[in-house]
Amino acid sequence: MPVLSLFTIEIKPEGEQEFLKDLREILPIASKAKGLLSSEMFTSSDNKYKYLFVTEWENEEDIQAWLIQPDHKRLIIKSKQTYQVRHTRRRFLQIPKKK
Repeated sequence: MPVLSLFTIEIKPEGEQEFLKDLREILPIASKAKGLLSSEMFTSSDNKYKYLFVTEWENEEDIQAWLIQPDHKRLIIKSKQTYQVRHTRRRFLQIPKKK
């Protein structure tokens, strides 16, 4: 069953350029991740330093594999040390339709 993942990150204003540079590097890698069905990125209408990533995956196992992928792990560590203020991660499953 597909899984919808919502990830928000708020960055420090002084870290914006570094964040965007890292984003440009990781997006091509992420686009090839096993099980990734779609992805979209948004910025908040009231806080330009807050971003929302909406991704759809084939299953939770593929998400977990992405989280430990070496390039992604490196980015997570750097983000926490350099420019991240806070983040949230949520997963959603589709509600089956009644027959």
